[in-house]
Amino acid sequence: MYQIGDVLSVPKFVYRHYMIVVGPGEVAHGSKEKGCVTIEKLKDATKNRAAKHHGRWSSLPDQEIVYRAKKMVGTPYRLFSDNCEHVVREISGKDRSSPQIAAAMACVGIAALFLATRGKSA
Repeated sequence: MYQIGDVLSVPKFVYRHYMIVVGPGEVAHGSKEKGCVTIEKLKDATKNRAAKHHGRWSSLPDQEIVYRAKKMVGTPYRLFSDNCEHVVREISGKDRSSPQIAAAMACVGIAALFLATRGKSA
């Protein structure tokens, strides 16, 4: 059904967990539960939840995507530098970033600014 290089995600609380297909029924992802980048069965990574298909983010050949994924296996999970989005983007050949973390940090910054200025008279 899915092809190597396809990016998938499943909802988790207030964010989405991203993974990339690296073989028939297999995905690579940064797993908070396992504490590192891992390759596992899609059904295990999604916990049998329906995955959203985001298409292919990469123009790299399939074998390069698989190579990059295998090379990252074991990389420790870190929320701000090696989370699921960072992993998928790096395997895809994109710049390492996490739009979800950036959005969350922007919200925190706006909330802090609001709270800091609340109650001050002009």
